[in-house]
Amino acid sequence: MLFSLLLLACQSPRMVPAFATRAFPELPKSSSNSTIIVAAGDLIVQSDRDFPQGASVWLNERFVLDAGPLQANQPKRLNLRDFRDKFGERPVPDDFWRSDRVTRLVSGLLESDGTLWRAVVSVRD
Repeated sequence: MLFSLLLLACQSPRMVPAFATRAFPELPKSSSNSTIIVAAGDLIVQSDRDFPQGASVWLNERFVLDAGPLQANQPKRLNLRDFRDKFGERPVPDDFWRSDRVTRLVSGLLESDGTLWRAVVSVRD
């Protein structure tokens, strides 16, 4: 009984309505040579262009995170657990702490200045 209570207390909820973000925007999409590398609970974003005003990173056209300013060809590390969708739910990383089905990441986009820039998503084992 005590173990069950401890296990329940250590888990953080995936869905928290207070952390809900915006819905995926209907914006024009452009090609780019940007990359998003997924390594367990981390993402490494590398853009082929400067975003001095900041950019948002979209995963699967559902989860979003404001990544702040990005410099061209300078990798930036982000935590997958910081991404949220419009309901406050976050993706499930493939790491030691997972308790639900892992979220497969199949698409990535960088949003800035009213445009969505496509990024190649790859998974590092």
